[in-house]
Amino acid sequence: MKTRMTVHVGPRLTFSEFTSADFNQRGVYLVYRVNSEDGRFRLIYVGKSVSVSDRVSTTHHRYQEWVQWAYGNDSNLRFSLVSLQPEDDIERCEAAMIYGFQPPVNVACKESFNYDETEIVFEGRKVCGVSGITVSRTA
Repeated sequence: MKTRMTVHVGPRLTFSEFTSADFNQRGVYLVYRVNSEDGRFRLIYVGKSVSVSDRVSTTHHRYQEWVQWAYGNDSNLRFSLVSLQPEDDIERCEAAMIYGFQPPVNVACKESFNYDETEIVFEGRKVCGVSGITVSRTA
């Protein structure tokens, strides 16, 4: 059975803007690298948290990798909050986005997707140039 989630994708914020915002809610967060030469964004990490403000910090276990992917400078990082409906499965949403987009810093969920077919529709802004993704269970 196919599951459909409609999520709201917030604006891309700098590290200081994102960490100073009060995201005291559960959600999926997206970490981007911005190319200073052409201004293009590349999704490098997808994470989840029951309190995003508590999770995204310099003590995050992948923070140093984010900075490395951002040309060694955290000013080249941008973050977006993906807000879900209360009934949406946060782990399924995160897994679908990792499997569908294959961000380089993520390790888990890249080789397989262990849920039935899942469609995620993005409102607010596109992610990686698309307004939604659909992923299916892998064998």
